[in-house]
Amino acid sequence: MRKYEYFKINNETNIDYILATSSEDMYFLYDEIYDKLSKEKGSRFEIIMDLVIRNGFTFNRFILLEFNENKVKSSILNPREVPEDIKKKTKSYFQNNRYLVLESTLSKSIKDFILFS
Repeated sequence: MRKYEYFKINNETNIDYILATSSEDMYFLYDEIYDKLSKEKGSRFEIIMDLVIRNGFTFNRFILLEFNENKVKSSILNPREVPEDIKKKTKSYFQNNRYLVLESTLSKSIKDFILFS
């Protein structure tokens, strides 16, 4: 099973995003993410990461990863600052891959909200 999905987003920010699809710590995947995306984006780029499958709807659901060569800086993003198309794509992805939500460690109420709202 893949631990994340990569999405290109066509919006005003032009920042793509990665959706975590497992509850594993994404920190250990930064090198893999950099190796994959630097081929297309160069050695300096930013990407949003959605950790809803791991963190639920908490303040640290979204992080911004800023890659500079092989170094990465991460910062928490306010969910209000994240484009709505990212949130919609996440919801659609999990509704089409329900087993990821059902097998996650999220509470039942959060699982129900993701799948049925």
